[in-house]
Amino acid sequence: MNLDMMTAVLVIPVLMAAAARDIMTSEIPRWTTVGVACIGVMRTLFRIIAEKAAGEAALADVAGMIFRPVLGAAAVLILLLPIYYMTGREKLGGGDIKLMVAAGILLGAWNAVLALMFACIYCCIYRVIRPARTARSGVFAFGPYLAAGIITMLIGMQKIS
Repeated sequence: MNLDMMTAVLVIPVLMAAAARDIMTSEIPRWTTVGVACIGVMRTLFRIIAEKAAGEAALADVAGMIFRPVLGAAAVLILLLPIYYMTGREKLGGGDIKLMVAAGILLGAWNAVLALMFACIYCCIYRVIRPARTARSGVFAFGPYLAAGIITMLIGMQKIS
């Protein structure tokens, strides 16, 4: 079992828990975002250790591997924080942003942006098929779509590598 497969096996149950909790309570638990981020950091560390042990990683490669999660988190923040503030914090919650920042740490910048794009596509498809249903408070659970987008990218990374 390779590292990407082990990552998927660990992350998918955490994402499913986040999605279920978001549907039920309109909140994404902090432990799920911390869990995804920690798995992303561990994945990066294991990649560095494995490549150093094999003698394949130069210092520049290690720096790139360390920079990848930081860039992923920053890219997602740059995309989502303006939306968060422009909508008055009503449409995109802090839990959604934290989950995507954790996904940026796990997947890297490009894959995290693609995961967000897939989440938006899945949300649009669902809303076309099934008209908008929101809770009584008007809160919309975006967490399940984010989880689906992240899982899509985890599986997509498996297919590519």
